[in-house]
Amino acid sequence: MDQVLVASGLSQQPAEAVAPVAVTHVRSIIAGMGGYLPERIVTNAELAASVDTSDAWIRERTGISQRHIASEHETCAFMATAAARAALADAKAEPGEVDAIILATATPDQAFPSTALRVQAALGCGGFGFDLSAACSGFIYALSMADSLIRSGAARGVLVIGAEVYSRILDWTDRGTCVLFGDGAGAVFVRAGVGNGTGADQGILSTHLHAQGSLGDILYVDGAVGRPEKSGHLVMHGREVFRHAVTRLTETVTEALAANNLPQSAVDWLVPHQANLRIIDGIGRKLGLPPERVVVTVDRHANTSAASVPLALAEAWADGRIKRGQLVLMEALGGGLTWGSVTRAHLAETIYTQVGLSRNESADLLETVLARMSTALESGESIKISGFGTFSVRQKGRRIGRNPKTGVEVPILPRRVLVFRPSQVLKAQVNHMALPTDHGDDE
Repeated sequence: MDQVLVASGLSQQPAEAVAPVAVTHVRSIIAGMGGYLPERIVTNAELAASVDTSDAWIRERTGISQRHIASEHETCAFMATAAARAALADAKAEPGEVDAIILATATPDQAFPSTALRVQAALGCGGFGFDLSAACSGFIYALSMADSLIRSGAARGVLVIGAEVYSRILDWTDRGTCVLFGDGAGAVFVRAGVGNGTGADQGILSTHLHAQGSLGDILYVDGAVGRPEKSGHLVMHGREVFRHAVTRLTETVTEALAANNLPQSAVDWLVPHQANLRIIDGIGRKLGLPPERVVVTVDRHANTSAASVPLALAEAWADGRIKRGQLVLMEALGGGLTWGSVTRAHLAETIYTQVGLSRNESADLLETVLARMSTALESGESIKISGFGTFSVRQKGRRIGRNPKTGVEVPILPRRVLVFRPSQVLKAQVNHMALPTDHGDDE
């Protein structure tokens, strides 16, 4: 979609010769994903040797069978840097394309400088960076901040990272918490793109953030740099967290779908926070999503807090489950309480849902459309996106008028128009990579 960016640019021609350009909306495109897990794996059986628990007890209550635990050299910054490198490589991007780094963590290596700036130094990036603390919701919050930066024009490329070393804030004698968590890092590289401001767009469609500080005492860390007399261990009231998690996460997922006028059936993949398999199953049932459309890594990663969603996203992308042209919904809830959701989609998904073509046919059709748009741009023409299913290519220098009665644009001088209407596309045409065109004077 990068070729479409010129639609919002300014022409160098005199004002009277410039065809009107439709308003475009900047979208945040997740261009690359990556993750890092520590080398050491700790099984339930290994924990049972030192804590009053058992493999069966842990599996039954959480769905967890193992977790990764960081060694001394695998710091928050070390893991975050590894995940960031993987995301940049996946996006085929260079460090110089990174304008900002937002790193979500509750377990930074230092109070300052921020872990994000340690990553910046390791990668050799410029721009700016900062850490964000929203516990297990941190990645969703960070992705929302990145989306805002890109939409506002403050950045064009943002690394969003979730990295945690929870093993260093756990009470390893408390079987109620130490069996639940693991370490790791996940990252995405987000690029600026354009859309028309509808659910047909590619990229992040919407983000929805919430918090309720009055519930802060059901999940918290007892102490920090400013309270050295405290233990610094994680404290959780599991039943209360479970109750709020299922309710709040279901609400925010429903909110995200309603905001984009999308039915539950439109969701290809739910990528939830990996806290507990029972919570994940409960949300899936409430939304009517079958288990095969929910990404689950909690069984092998345990709860990696802010890293859990990007790690799950990166894994499902790498193994081929999540594909370009699919609608992905991400959600998380963490201490605070904080919770939120992100909806990420591609134009091909809208073609699939609204026209009735297969996903492969929709993707092929979109490739054809983009190729035609690229050819038009290379020949010096401008592009107007006028809504889902239609785009026009107008020659520069042509004057366009507007019908005062209907509001429809009409040419004052002859023009060349390329119109794409997916509702008129037959499967046979798609299979032959054909695209209906209209060279007349009316759209």
